[in-house]
Amino acid sequence: MYRLAYWLCKDQHIAEDLAQETFLKAWRFFDNLNDPNAEKSWLITILRRENARRFDRKQYDFVDIDECAIQTKTYPGSDHDMAQDWLQKQMMILKPKYREPLLLSLVAGLNHDE
Repeated sequence: MYRLAYWLCKDQHIAEDLAQETFLKAWRFFDNLNDPNAEKSWLITILRRENARRFDRKQYDFVDIDECAIQTKTYPGSDHDMAQDWLQKQMMILKPKYREPLLLSLVAGLNHDE
C-alpha cells in the first residue's frame, strides 16, 4: 500500500498517512467487504479514494518528480539509474487515466481486470 501511495502523491509522509488511513478504514468497514477474494482491489480502491479526499480537505504543494526520485541501490550515473529516470519521466507524461492503471499493474501487482 505504501509503494502505491507514494507513486500517487510523491511524498513520503503523505504516503505514510494515506497507507495508515487506508488500513484504518479497511478495519472499520471490514464487514462491507462482500468478496474475500477481492480484498486487494478493495484496499486499493480505499487508498485511491483517500488520496482524492486529501485534495478536497487541504491543498498540498506539488513537487517535481525529479526532486522525489525513488532511491535505488545503484551507483549514480549507472545505466539502471538513467533508465529509471527516463521511465519515470515517460510515465509522468501519460495522462492520469492511462498512468494510473499502469501503476496499479506494475507497483501494486494487480491484473488488468482488477
